[in-house]
Order: sequence, then C-alpha cells, then structure tokens
Amino acid sequence: VNTIPRLKEANMNYLILILLLIMSCFILSTMIKVLLQDRSGKLSFLNRFKKGKFAIIFLFAIPLYWIGIYYDGNPLDISFLLSIRSTIDLIVLKFDYDSISGLFLDNSLYKATMYLLFMLVTANAFLFSFSLIGKAVLNSIKKYKIVHCCPKVNIIIGFNEQNLRILKSDKNKNNYLLFANLDNDQKDELFVINKAYCNYSYNQNVGDFLLKIFKRFDNRLINLIINTGDDEVNLLLTNQIYRLIERMKLNSLAIDDNIGLDVYAFGEPENESAFLYFVERSNGCIHYINKYKLIAIDFVNRFPMTKFMKGTHIDYETATIKDNVNMNVIMVGFGKANQQLLMTSIANNQFLTKEGESLEPKSVNYWIYDKEDAINHKNLNHNYFRYKKEIQQLINKEDKYLPLPNDVANIEFIKKNINDEFFYQSIKANLLSTKYDNNDQERERMDCINYLIVSFGTDLENLDLADKLSIKLKEWDLVKHTKVFIRISNDALANQVVKGEYVKRGNMFNYGALQEVVFNINQIIDERMTKMAKMRHLIYTLEHNKKENLNLPIKEIKNQAHDQWYAKWNEVQRMSNVYACLSVRTKLQLLGFDYTDDKEAYDKSDLFIKKYIKDDNIIYSDIIVDNKPVVNYKNEYFDKASVRQTLAIQEHQRWNAYMLSNGFIPASIREIKTKDKTELLEQRKHGNITTFEGLKLYRDLMVECFNKNPEAADVIRYDYQLMDDLVWLLNKNNYKIIEKI
Repeated sequence: VNTIPRLKEANMNYLILILLLIMSCFILSTMIKVLLQDRSGKLSFLNRFKKGKFAIIFLFAIPLYWIGIYYDGNPLDISFLLSIRSTIDLIVLKFDYDSISGLFLDNSLYKATMYLLFMLVTANAFLFSFSLIGKAVLNSIKKYKIVHCCPKVNIIIGFNEQNLRILKSDKNKNNYLLFANLDNDQKDELFVINKAYCNYSYNQNVGDFLLKIFKRFDNRLINLIINTGDDEVNLLLTNQIYRLIERMKLNSLAIDDNIGLDVYAFGEPENESAFLYFVERSNGCIHYINKYKLIAIDFVNRFPMTKFMKGTHIDYETATIKDNVNMNVIMVGFGKANQQLLMTSIANNQFLTKEGESLEPKSVNYWIYDKEDAINHKNLNHNYFRYKKEIQQLINKEDKYLPLPNDVANIEFIKKNINDEFFYQSIKANLLSTKYDNNDQERERMDCINYLIVSFGTDLENLDLADKLSIKLKEWDLVKHTKVFIRISNDALANQVVKGEYVKRGNMFNYGALQEVVFNINQIIDERMTKMAKMRHLIYTLEHNKKENLNLPIKEIKNQAHDQWYAKWNEVQRMSNVYACLSVRTKLQLLGFDYTDDKEAYDKSDLFIKKYIKDDNIIYSDIIVDNKPVVNYKNEYFDKASVRQTLAIQEHQRWNAYMLSNGFIPASIREIKTKDKTELLEQRKHGNITTFEGLKLYRDLMVECFNKNPEAADVIRYDYQLMDDLVWLLNKNNYKIIEKI
C-alpha cells in the first residue's frame, strides 16, 4: 500500500530528477575529461579509479534505493539501512529489484534513472577490472600482433632513459618490443608511450629467448638494439646473439633488407675492439653503435668549416681556401665526445690553397684545452699519433717511400683549467692565431674563421661557460669571426633554451642533443651517411660487373657487394666510405653549393655540373647502371688542371687524413712490392697513403713490378668518382643541390 501522500510524491520526483541530473553531469564530465587526456592522463585516471574512485557511483545508489524501499511502505530508518545493504549487493553486480519493484513499476522517471544506474554499475565493474588487469591484457594483445603480424619488428633490450628515448622517437609505429625485467611503474611508463614489452631477465640467454618467441627469422626483419647501460652486459648479450646467428646461419639472410636479424650493440669507445670482434664475424648481422661517433658525424655534417665561410675565405671558382685565411678550432674539454669530434673533423676538414699555379695543403689549427694532460691518451696513441711517432723511425731504417703526405692538422694540447687566471688570454691569443707577422689586427680578424667548441661538463656548465666566452668575444671584437658550439645533451634544453634564446645572438649553436642525434631509431638502423655509402658501394660493384661483361644475376652482385662490405672489409674500410659521403657538403660548399632534403627547394644540379666540369668534361661510356651512365676513366684525363682535379686532390688528402687518424701509416716501396694488400692492412699500413702525385708513382710501381695494365693499376680514378656521380647519388637519397646560403 502506497503510504506517501501525493504532495510528497511530487517532491520525490524532484529528488529523483536532481539525482539523475547530477549523475548525468558526473558521467559526461568524466567521459569528456578522460577522452581529452593523453595516455598519461588516462593512466592517472585508471590508477585513481582502482584506488577508490570506482566507489563514487555507489553514492548515487544509496538515496535511489532509499526512495524505492521507502515507497514500498518501509519505515524511513529501516529503508535507509536496507538501501545500504542493496548498494553493497550492487558492488558484486547483484541487482536488488524486488525491494524497489513498486516505485519501479509506478514511476517511469525512477525506472529510467535506475536503468542508468545499473548500466553504470556494470560499466564500472568492467572498468575496475580493466584498471587491475587491463594494461597486461592490452600488452599481450599488442605483443601478439607484433610477433605474428608485423613484417618488421624493432626490439630493444633494457629499460633505461636512453631506450625510452628510442621508443619515443617513432611515435607512429606499433612494432616495438622492449625486453626487460619491469616493475609496475616501468610498465605504466610503457603504457603511456603505447609500447609493448616482454618480461626478460639478463640471466636468460637472449638468443634462446628470441628464438622461443619468433621461431624463425626468414619471414620478417627483426632489428635488435642492445643497450642495457652496461657494456659488460651488452657484450655478453651480443655474444649470445652471435651464437644464435652462427647456429641458424642467419648471416645468409643479411643481404635481404626485408628478412633476417640485424643486431645493433651499443658500447663505449674504450671498449670498441671487443664489439668489433663480433661485427667482423657476423657478415652484416651485428653492428656496433658508438654514440660519440654519431654525435661527431652529425656535427661535421651540420657545421663543416666551410658553412660560415664567404667569398673573403673561399675562391669559389677554384674550390680552394684563400692563402691569407686562417682556420682555428678551439675545443674546451677533451672527453669522449670531443675526442671523437676531433678525429672526425680532421678526416673532413682538409683543404687546398693556391700558391701561384700549384695547389698546397691548407691545414686547420686545433687547440685542445683540458684540465688533464689530454695528449696522453690510449686511443690517440693507438691511432692518430702513430704516424708522427713511427714514420721517422721507419725512414731511418733506409726504407724508401712514395712521397709522404703532410701533417693533416696542426694540433696543440694545452693543459689548463677553465678557472686558470690566464685561460681567457690563452683563448684570445689562439683565436687570433695567424701565419702572418704583422700588426694589422683588422686584417687578421677578416681572414680568420674560428670554431669554439665547449664540451667539458654538464649541460648547464657548458652553457654557462659558453655564455661567458660569448661576452669575451664581444670584448675582443671577434663575434663576427667566431662561432660558438655548446654540447647540450638534453633535447628540451637544446630546443627551448639554446635554440630559442641563445641562437638569436647569431653565433651560438648547440650540438649533441641525444634524442635527435643518438637515441633515435633512424639514426641507429638507418643512419643517412651509412645508407648513402652502402648504396655507393653497391653501384661500384654493379659497374664492375657491367665493365667485365659478367652479366651476373642482380642477387649475386648484391651478395658480392655485401660480402665485401661486411666480411672482407674491416670497420676502418667501411667508415672510410661513410666519411667520403660525409665530405660531400664541404666539397659542394667550396663551389658555392649545398644540398637539402627540402622537397620545395629548387634543384641547382645543372648549375653545379656546369661549374664542376668547366674545362674538364666527364667522359661517359655506353654503359648505364641504375639510370646512371658509367664514367670512362683514362689515365691521361687525370693530368688536366681543373676544378674537377682540385676536388679529386682534396678527396685524396681527406682520405689520407682519415687513414692516418685511424692509425694507418704509409707502406714502404719494399712492402708494396713484397706484401699483398690484406697483409698490409693487418699491419695497419697502406701503399696509397701518399700525395696525389705519389699515386702516379704507385701506378708505375704496379706496372713495373706486377706487369699490370696501366689502366688497371690506376687508383686515382677513385678520388674522382664521388663528385662525378654526385648528382645521381644525392637524387637517389632524396636530396637536391642548392646554392649555398
């Protein structure tokens, strides 16, 4: 029997309506808030939900049940207690319909409100379950799709800030798996960036673990990045993967870009040899990643010495540096980054100047400041200093050599702390360093181009010192002639502070931002210079096949190129080709050009070719390889003085610098005659480390001693090939030649 008067029933409807509106507003506001949030916001919502927010919906259930139970004739206090019991039953999805059936049948507004409540409670239960196990379920689904459906999978071993940067570098792809032993907070981080994971402990054999998951490797491409933050662990994992590669003969798949297993192992430069041991034996399956080399290559590519030079520095008609120009590079700090940058710079910053009608080397001055005695260094002693320390001893043994190359750089190491009272005076003196003994300081300033590179401490320490040096440059009136480069590892700091504020001054630049340059999936597995170098090497192999009329199947030619690159060449030989491609920007800028990947840019290739072949045409054969006519090289072509010859001489000088900086020394004439090239390379000697004219003598030596055909004995043509084929090479890599800005 209904005991509620009609007047009270009207008030009850108002109360039901108010509860319905509040509940609806709560639902809509929650949905909108969650939908508009990123994955981090959604994760926070789920965490709050499972910790208690799920109970909010039940606060609406108590008054609604209270009203329904009271309507059926129960006393007010008993109705309240019964409503609490019904709400508790509702938590476990037990819907108490009987106690509210009277009002449920008599009042359509109440009926609609309770239906909404029941649906929300059901959704609430599913959401609560998802907050507890949903992330794991989603990860399992994502992992299943990656393992069984993705033709290309990127696997990263180790949970650390560096690997998170790699995962974040490719936001649009869902083919990443992280192997690591993760806690709940780390799993939450991966949920936020929408990446999948496999629980993996370093004491498990990673080769067996990988095989258990994927079963086979001939139906997809797997890129495995080993970067645990510990070189010992990295090396152990690399060894385990190497055993898998050997056991399953995966090196036979390495030539194919679409299947197989490619391993990228990070290691510090002082441990390089240990990683290269596996690189040399895996035939292209294992690659060594030196983050400092990536930083150095990026720096030299973005900021070659020629970038800021003008007509007062470069003779654009002859591609030479003017005789009165002085080039200074000052490095403050000589840690791992600047050590690698020095070697990479030396291998690229090679120039010529005209003295009368002859071409002479034009050296760059390097001034290295460090609080330690930087000249005493294991890697430098092993590589760069070998030529200076050993060649004179060898000459004294009365061995005869082809003409020896000049020193590839003028380097002075200065042991001086940045807090030294004479630090700034020393910097100023070296920035004004000039070969001329005169007092015309204005001329000195006009003629010099200075790089001041700061990398001695933390990002903020580097920034602070660079700021102080920038102020000193104003005092010395050297701002226009000096560019300041600050090593900033933090990408946010680099982009928001340095690029946003400091660069406005016009002479300050940052380099070494880790997210952009190192911990970026494209920099690791598809580095531009390496890609370009391998493409160039393949085209040479194809050309050789055509010239010899072998007509081998394309797959076999690719196998030959791949086998030579990975199995027959060592790391120095491979990187020699990479550094050759790295030098392209410098060569173009010596002629007043540059290249870009800007699709909207106007291509000036025709203008470049016209300038490049002025007075020295490229002679092409009838052979076409990959839409590129093959150049017909004859020995008599190399004697013609021209821009083309100048850049070939500069390229050979650059190659000399690269080889010398890697610890190679010239082979004596006796060694050239008695030892084959492989034996000399094992002793880190080479018969072509000589002057450009010395290469002609080398050719004559090959003809005399080995009865070779003069054309077959020539090696000078290799110094011409890079620039002769440059338009084709850049176009193949989606670059355009533009005028230098």
